[in-house]
Amino acid sequence: AGNWGWHFTTDISQIYRETEERIRLREEELKLRDEERRKEIEDLKNWYEERMKKEEGMKEIDEKELEIGDAAEYSEDREGDIDQSRMECEEMESEEQEMKEIFEYEERAREEELIQRCEVKERDIDECKMEFEESERPEEEMKHRNEKDDMRKTLKDEELEKDTQETTVPVKSCSQDFNPPLRGRQTASRETRRLSELRIVLLGWRRWAGKSSSGNTILGRKQFKTRIVDEKWEIVGETRWCKKGQAEVAGRQVTVVDTPGWCPWYFVQANPELVKQEIVRSVSLCPPGPHALLLLIPVLGSFTERH
Repeated sequence: AGNWGWHFTTDISQIYRETEERIRLREEELKLRDEERRKEIEDLKNWYEERMKKEEGMKEIDEKELEIGDAAEYSEDREGDIDQSRMECEEMESEEQEMKEIFEYEERAREEELIQRCEVKERDIDECKMEFEESERPEEEMKHRNEKDDMRKTLKDEELEKDTQETTVPVKSCSQDFNPPLRGRQTASRETRRLSELRIVLLGWRRWAGKSSSGNTILGRKQFKTRIVDEKWEIVGETRWCKKGQAEVAGRQVTVVDTPGWCPWYFVQANPELVKQEIVRSVSLCPPGPHALLLLIPVLGSFTERH
């Protein structure tokens, strides 16, 4: 019995040690599992936090994309407004340019009209001066001039009588009773063919038409004022109002009236009123009226209906 009991006790202690060892190993194993679990939980936490951060980043990206889209739409609307405002500015600039051209044209016409008025006043002053000077001349000079005019008229009458006498031809008739007088007819035709006086009015452009130069050529002397411009020696008249010149050419009294011309680049209605009035007044300077209206056209190139 004693040997058996000892053997039994030894077996229990060994079993106890083995169980303790197993429990210890089991505890260590559990600890390792716990640590692994903790690590897994921490890894899951980290993965969740990273995912949350990514989701937040994606939300921010989406919000930024929405903001960018709104900004793009706003910029497109802004560009449309800018284009519209640019078109309005261009229209306003074109209207301003048109108004400026109209203002410059009216200002130019107004300046020309003022110049015409000033020149008309100067002409009236010059005529008053000439009349005053003529009134101050002695009566003897006026008498001498009248005598010369009378002598000239008598000489002309004598020449006309001689011409009529030379042109009379005796006419033979087959019947003695019928003998019509032909002298009156021949003298009338002679008088109609040759005028004792010739009155001409010069018309044309304001410059480069050659009205003043042609008038000087017709009268055979420098009656109307001209000047030379540029290096090409171009002769340009300075006629601002109607001027009359008289001279004896080939035994005949010739009267030439120089007129202020119209601007070739404007419409007829755009010329100043003073120019129109002066052109109409030219007829009254050669009473009872002109025999010819001489229109002078410069050969500068193509001459169209507009000119």
